[in-house]
Amino acid sequence: MRRLICSLLLAAAAASPNGAIQASQPKAPQEAGLPSDPQNAALVYYRAWIMATPEAMQTVSDEHKSDADWRPSDKLTAVLNDSQGIVATLLRGSRLPSADFGITYSDGFSALLPHLAKMRASARLLSADSRRAFVAGDVDGAADRVAALYGMASHLTGERLLISPLVAIAIHSLACSQTEFLVNSGKLTAQGRQTLLDAMSRLQGDDPFGVRSGIMGERGFLRTWLATEAAKPNAGKMLAALLDGQQGQSPAARQIAAMSDQQLQQQATGIERAYDQIVAAWSAPDPQKELDAIQSAATEGKYGVLAQVTLPALGKAYASHAKALQAHAKTLQALRAYQPPAP
Repeated sequence: MRRLICSLLLAAAAASPNGAIQASQPKAPQEAGLPSDPQNAALVYYRAWIMATPEAMQTVSDEHKSDADWRPSDKLTAVLNDSQGIVATLLRGSRLPSADFGITYSDGFSALLPHLAKMRASARLLSADSRRAFVAGDVDGAADRVAALYGMASHLTGERLLISPLVAIAIHSLACSQTEFLVNSGKLTAQGRQTLLDAMSRLQGDDPFGVRSGIMGERGFLRTWLATEAAKPNAGKMLAALLDGQQGQSPAARQIAAMSDQQLQQQATGIERAYDQIVAAWSAPDPQKELDAIQSAATEGKYGVLAQVTLPALGKAYASHAKALQAHAKTLQALRAYQPPAP
C-alpha cells in the first residue's frame, strides 16, 4: 500500500512543471448573481398549493360567491388574511407566459389531471381575496387578483385535452364577473383598468380558450394510445374496466371486453372519423347544429361503441365556448368604455 501511495505521489510530481507536488487549485467563483426564477408557471402554482391547508381552501369553497352584493364574512376574511403568502405566489405564477403541468398523455384515459381541481380552487381563492381587498379599500389589489384569473385561464388553453379549456372557461367566467363588479363600482382606478385590459389581451383569436385545439389534440392522443393498448393481451377487458369502472357491467363495456385487437383498431378508426367531422363542423355556418348532429350519431353508435362511450359532450362544449366569447367581448367593451375617477 505504501509503495502504491508513493508511486502516485511521484507521478503527480512528475506531472507538475517544476517537479513539485501541486495542490488542486479551486475554481474561480462564478460571477455573483442569483439563478433565474422558474419560467414554468406550473412550478410556482404547485408551490402555492403546498402552502395551502385543506381547512382554509374548504372555507373559501363554502363561502365564496361572485354576486355583486357579496362580501367575505369575518371568518373568511381572517382565512384570506392568513393566506396572503399563497395569494402572492399565485399572482407570481399567473404573470408568467406559460405553464406545463406535466400531463402524461401516453397514459390515455388513465392520465391524471390533479392540477385542474387545484386551479379551480385557486381561482375561487383569488376571487374571494379580490373582494376582500376591495372592501378594505385596496382597489388596485383587487384588480391585480382579477387579472391573475385571466392569466390562470390562459395557462390551461394549450393542453391537448378538452377538459382543460372547459376549466379555463370556468375561471374566465369568474374573472369577467369580478371585472364587471369593479367597473360597476365606479372605484376602479386607471392603473387597475389597464391591469385588467392587459390581462384580458392574453386571451385572443377565434379559439382563445383552446377548445378546438383540445378536440384535435384528443383525436391524436386517443388514436395513438388505442393503437398501443389494442396490441396488449386482454386489451378489450382492460379497456372496458377503465371506461366503465372496475366492474365493466354496462352493455357497451361488455361489447368492448369481448373485442379482439383488430376490432379495437376498427373502433379507433370510428373515433377518428367522428373527430374529423367535429373539426370540420367547428367552421360550419351553424356549428352548434352540426355538433349536436354528430353527438346524436355518436349516441346511436354510428361511429362505433367506443365512440359511443368516450366522445365528449361536444354540443355543450361549443355552447360554453360561444358563451365565453360573448362574455369576453361584453366585459372588454365595458372596461374600455369605463372612465376612472379623478385621482
